[in-house]
Amino acid sequence: MKKLMVSLAVIAFCAMSLQAVALPAFSSQVQQITTTFSPVYGTGSAEVTSTVYAATAGGYIYAYEIKNATNTFSWYSVALLPGAVVTGTGFDAGVNDPTSWTTVGSPATSVEGLFAVQVAPGLDSSVVWFTSPDGPTRDLGSLTGLGNKGTFNYLEGGILTPIPEPMTMVLLGAGWLALRTCGRKR
Repeated sequence: MKKLMVSLAVIAFCAMSLQAVALPAFSSQVQQITTTFSPVYGTGSAEVTSTVYAATAGGYIYAYEIKNATNTFSWYSVALLPGAVVTGTGFDAGVNDPTSWTTVGSPATSVEGLFAVQVAPGLDSSVVWFTSPDGPTRDLGSLTGLGNKGTFNYLEGGILTPIPEPMTMVLLGAGWLALRTCGRKR
């Protein structure tokens, strides 16, 4: 009976859909780029618009929308640079909402989302977003999914992502140098 209850709880948790949360209040748009993601493996392309806003509560809001896909994609990932901090995630309700949009790893190495309905030709994604105290730089994002004929597709393209403040990078570099020095002495 206990196993049945645990199984039902897990099924109920997995079946819950995310609730849309409007983009937090912002004072200005800091930067925006639109990049055509190209295939690393498979076929197709899609445009991803990355927009960074200055949040009125402080920090930045990173927002992404996938448009003009020429194949079908179900997974979107934003790479995070080492030391980058994500303080919240969400998405604006739209035509194609994600079933998950969350940080991955501890510390976080990416923010990833899965769309219940694949982003396909003629169907754009909802705007997915996250907040960070760190300012923007360019790095890689990726899209994956099964294509029209069951083929696997993996695309990459440039996006805006947070870069840790300089002091964090200095401390990480000093720690790496200390570990390397200790390793050589042994």
